[in-house]
Amino acid sequence: MENIVIIPARGGSKGVPRKNLRIVDGRPLVAYAIQTALSARGVDIVAVSTEDEEIASVSRILGAEIIKRPDELAEDEVSLPEVIKHAKLYFEDQEIVPKRFISLQPTGPLITSQSLTKAIALH
Repeated sequence: MENIVIIPARGGSKGVPRKNLRIVDGRPLVAYAIQTALSARGVDIVAVSTEDEEIASVSRILGAEIIKRPDELAEDEVSLPEVIKHAKLYFEDQEIVPKRFISLQPTGPLITSQSLTKAIALH
């Protein structure tokens, strides 16, 4: 197991309510990150970390594994490292220990699978 991509997609947002499910060019915003990760070479698992059932449902349909994030890790002041640590523990509980975890924000719909593949190769 080499690489697991974690897409942090919580349901709440101060600036744009439900932004991760907002439709952008016909698809939910989170769909772009999922498709990018699924299409990148060298990615073994694509997982969405969320507390939101609708985001989980959409993400599952799109092919991502779901990490049920506790509500206390979905607050505005929670840092990305805390979310990644939770994901790491989730996979360790399943005895899955990759070489690296990669965070891919759902709010970057212009990131391509080629860019992600190159970033993995550089790392």
